[in-house]
Amino acid sequence: MYHIDSLNSFSFLTHAFSTKSDGNMSFRWGKKEEVHENRKRFLSSIDITPENCVTFRIQDGNTLVSVGENDKGRGMHDIGDGIVADGIFTDRKGIFLFLVFADCLPMILFDANGHLALVHSSWKSTEARIAEKAVKKFCNDFKVGPEGICIAIGPAIHRESFKFPDPIQKRLPGWEPFLEKDKDGETHIDLIEYNVAQFLQSGVERQNLFISEVDTAGDERFFSHFRDSLAFPDKEGRFCCVVGIR
Repeated sequence: MYHIDSLNSFSFLTHAFSTKSDGNMSFRWGKKEEVHENRKRFLSSIDITPENCVTFRIQDGNTLVSVGENDKGRGMHDIGDGIVADGIFTDRKGIFLFLVFADCLPMILFDANGHLALVHSSWKSTEARIAEKAVKKFCNDFKVGPEGICIAIGPAIHRESFKFPDPIQKRLPGWEPFLEKDKDGETHIDLIEYNVAQFLQSGVERQNLFISEVDTAGDERFFSHFRDSLAFPDKEGRFCCVVGIR
């Protein structure tokens, strides 16, 4: 289990990330019964049940959805029952937002009043400016200013690892500040800083941003699609992020 140390000072917030040792958390990458058991065991260790969680099926876009009491348990036992979205928001205590990852950015948004969101940002979602849209929805739904929003970015692929000889981002407007060519001719892509830039442009204050140092592609404790999809396809899996207000 992994925690972002900077978030531990927020006593009202419960958050955790699973690691490989906790098992695969995705129905797409394992047997249903095994995934059920992995989820149940991991959540139990932090006094949460699957029935109090809500998960969603990502679209690699910028679809953001609000959830409430009636959504508890959705997607936790059957992938087809999950909400279709790229991020979910709630103002209800006791609802835990849950999602699986393997390089994309887990982004937690919260404030002191107990408003909460969990957002998935792939490069396509970054291109669709999901971070910017998430701040707007948070402000509009919860009637707060961006300066009151805290944001954490969990374990994800970092610029050092995310590299290609000729990535499509080189031909897309807006990406240039977040691309860097190395001495071997490969271009590194900084997904984290592109999302950070969107948050800052939206009025979030720098001191309210908390970023994990874990690079999933380089840290063997975590599943990584970028690292494993070609070299170890039979070992692919997904770790989870769970967050809630008690």
